[in-house]
Amino acid sequence: MAKPAPDATVFLSRAPTPRIRAGNHAALLSVLHDHRFVDGAQVPDGRGQLQVHPRRGAHGSWSGQRLEWRAADELWRRRKVGAVGYLGTHPAVAAFEVRSSSSPDILRDRAPELILRGHGLRAAADCVLIILPDAKAAEVFDRIDLGAPYVNGSCDVWWLYRDPT
Repeated sequence: MAKPAPDATVFLSRAPTPRIRAGNHAALLSVLHDHRFVDGAQVPDGRGQLQVHPRRGAHGSWSGQRLEWRAADELWRRRKVGAVGYLGTHPAVAAFEVRSSSSPDILRDRAPELILRGHGLRAAADCVLIILPDAKAAEVFDRIDLGAPYVNGSCDVWWLYRDPT
């Protein structure tokens, strides 16, 4: 499988669920190093096409920046975070991975807890990325209805899925 270009860009938008180009066995840190994440919104361009425009939110200072990704230290590991993206010394983005589940039912039962964990981590970082193993897992997360405050992208908590293509 070809490795993504070091400047591969992931536009974080609510629909469709963002994907990240990475194989199932690629290490989280190397996947994050190879991508740039842009907090964006999709809006119609007047011709029926959707264009992604960066959003300027309260926490958008990390958006599009080249983050220095580091493995989680002991404090972050206690929070079950796998990698942290820093802007200088500021922990701008925290990321954790969800492993493949043996059944969609198990993932459906765990998804609310994982989404809420992501929102809890927002107290320590400007953005949280929940990296899902595949598109099927993303569909399960997209169907979870915890209310408007907990949809994908709300409060800069995003779930993305690995796409090997």
